[in-house]
Amino acid sequence: MDSKYKQFTQEAEFQAEPQIVRQAVRAFADNWLADWKVSETSDSVEATGDSAGHLATAKFGTEPTQRGTKLTVVLKVLQVDSPESTPANSGEDYDGQIRKWLEALPWWVQQRQAAAIGSAGHGENAASSGPRIRRRLRIGDIVGAVFLISWFLVITLFALSALVGLITGVLKLPSKRSGDLVTTQGWEARIVSVLILWIYGWIVSTIWKWRNRHKGKPWL
Repeated sequence: MDSKYKQFTQEAEFQAEPQIVRQAVRAFADNWLADWKVSETSDSVEATGDSAGHLATAKFGTEPTQRGTKLTVVLKVLQVDSPESTPANSGEDYDGQIRKWLEALPWWVQQRQAAAIGSAGHGENAASSGPRIRRRLRIGDIVGAVFLISWFLVITLFALSALVGLITGVLKLPSKRSGDLVTTQGWEARIVSVLILWIYGWIVSTIWKWRNRHKGKPWL
C-alpha cells in the first residue's frame, strides 16, 4: 500500500487587517469545520480532519498586502491507493471545496470588522464622556432623607422592644393616645413581639431587594 499527499492551493485577498482575517478564519473553521481539529499560529490557522474518507489538513495562511491581507489556503489530502479502494476524489472536488470556503469567508470577515469598529466606538465614547457630575442635593432630598432615617430608627426601636419582649415575656410599647408605655406580659406579649419582628424583617428584606435592583442609583 502506497501513501501520498495531494496538495491543492488557492488564494484570495481581503480589504482587512491580517488580525481581523485570522479571527474571521478561526471563527469560520470553528463553525464550518466543527468536526476537524483546529489550531492557530501567529500567521495561520490549521485544521485537520476527514474529507470524503481521506485524512486532510487545511492551512489558512495570512500575509499583509498594500490593500489588506492575502489569504492562502493549502489543502493537503492523504491518498491511499490499493486494489480494493475506490478511486480517490478528483482534484476538481477539492478545488471546489476550497472555493466554497473562500466564497463564505467574506461574510465572516465583515462580522469581525463590524465587531472591531463597535468595540473602538465604545472605547471612544467612554473616553470622551469624562467624569460624571455629582448631582446637587436639594432641600426636598434632605427632608426626605431625614424622614426616611427617622422612620427607620422608629421601627428599629419597635423591633428591639419586641426582641426584649420575646425573650423576657414583657413587652412595652407606647400608647397611641397618650404616648405612655403600655406593658403586655406573658404569651400575649410574645405573640405580639413575633408579629412585630416579622413585619420588621419583611420591611428590611424589601428595602434590601430594592437596593440590589437599583445598584448605582441614588436613594432619592
